[in-house]
Amino acid sequence: MSKTLNELPEALMEHLRQPNVVVVATLAEDGKPALDLLSWVWPMDARTVRLVISPNFPGGINMRANGKATLQLIGNELTYEVRGTTRLVKESCESVRFPEAMFDLTVEEVRANMFPATHLTGPIPYARDAGTEALHKDLDQAMYGEIRATPAATGERPRDHPARR
Repeated sequence: MSKTLNELPEALMEHLRQPNVVVVATLAEDGKPALDLLSWVWPMDARTVRLVISPNFPGGINMRANGKATLQLIGNELTYEVRGTTRLVKESCESVRFPEAMFDLTVEEVRANMFPATHLTGPIPYARDAGTEALHKDLDQAMYGEIRATPAATGERPRDHPARR
């Protein structure tokens, strides 16, 4: 894909429906970039990606402050940047006992971002620590159920950061 799109192609939606790691990039009020790894990400449709992140992580703080985020999707034969505007859906998720906030990212731009004549041959490898597999399976099942059952964000977007105006 050499051009930019304004929605997720089906291959990216399918990728996001599988267990994987997604990098979210945000910008703090002081202009410093922040990167966080997420695993609870779900495509609600071709124009909306739901994200779950700790409200205490830089990405959670920054999305609340300025409503902007960029996702880096990496998988077998794909590397894409997804830019968009976020809205807070839930201050606190009920399916876990630790702080997690839910955001909807409205897709504004999708672009392939791999250097020419190359491709990735697999997803980002990750594994659960030994002995925690059952716990993670239960957490994932509960959180993905909550993600899919929660209505879309209806609140207003955070105001743009003054430096971005």
